[in-house]
Amino acid sequence: MTDELVDRVIRRQGWLDPLAAVVQRAVGKGYAILGAPGAALRSAMHGTRIAGHALHPALTDLPVGAWIAGVVFDFVAHFTSRIPTCVTLPSSTRMPSVQCP
Repeated sequence: MTDELVDRVIRRQGWLDPLAAVVQRAVGKGYAILGAPGAALRSAMHGTRIAGHALHPALTDLPVGAWIAGVVFDFVAHFTSRIPTCVTLPSSTRMPSVQCP
């Protein structure tokens, strides 16, 4: 049910289609201007050579997920007064760990 609602809302945003076409043409021209390196970059971004799937989701999901986690942690720290005083890392890491008192 939620998927259907989201799908309907997105499909109603027809006003974005001309803007998307302009952006798509600009990106395509950027790849063309770069020549062979542009073709390799396009192939990498589309995932045809490296992973067999597009790299764009992986490149966007990491920063978006980190941002959301930061917002949640800030919210929890602000409203619950639970601010961590120290962090210990697993001993398998090569980074020094801070010992909690």
